[in-house]
Amino acid sequence: ELLQNDMGPGATMESYKKYLQTYYLGYAFYAEEVSKIQIPKEDVESYFEENKDTLKEDGVTLEDTDYYVDVRHILIKPVGDTEDAKTFTDAQWEACRQQAQAILDQWLKEGGGEDGFAALAEEKSQDDGSKYVGGLYENVPQGKMVAEFNDWIFDEARQIGDYGLVKTTYGYHVMYFVGSTPEWYVVCENALLKKASNELLETLLAEAKVETDYASIFLGEANLG
Repeated sequence: ELLQNDMGPGATMESYKKYLQTYYLGYAFYAEEVSKIQIPKEDVESYFEENKDTLKEDGVTLEDTDYYVDVRHILIKPVGDTEDAKTFTDAQWEACRQQAQAILDQWLKEGGGEDGFAALAEEKSQDDGSKYVGGLYENVPQGKMVAEFNDWIFDEARQIGDYGLVKTTYGYHVMYFVGSTPEWYVVCENALLKKASNELLETLLAEAKVETDYASIFLGEANLG
């Protein structure tokens, strides 16, 4: 009844399941194809030159000091006395720190490097929002992350390849600094990526074979009163 109210009088559990399978498989395929799009640096620079007056109106200039950060992390959460614990003892925090330090030591012992860090993040991180992409957060703006995390990645002395431990209210983070990109570059690159992804979608839709089973169409009654 709920499905028919939301999706139409002909909806069934089986048809809705098929719709969801098609939707999520299609979305996953599209997302994978979009991830393959690479925008050359010269194209980004050309886009900026062609649109610099409009970008300037939005406060985006070459002289702008704002930038975005790419960072990988491995989150280890403290373990409390109960499953839903919100506060932790000093000993529990120390156990959390030691676990994070052991992961950092393991990574260093295995040779370090971004690829090795990403592999450990997928294996050990407790942050479901990033672990499946190697702990990566891309194009992070100033102020988006919790204070201690933000302060570490936006430290003026931060260099590519820097690593360390950061404690936040979520737990201990094993950090790896990937790099930073000026705001103007990110804005221009994103505009070109959006254009390229829309063109890709149009191409995929044009190539897709769509068949309609008119015999399966269910006509409901409309209340025109």
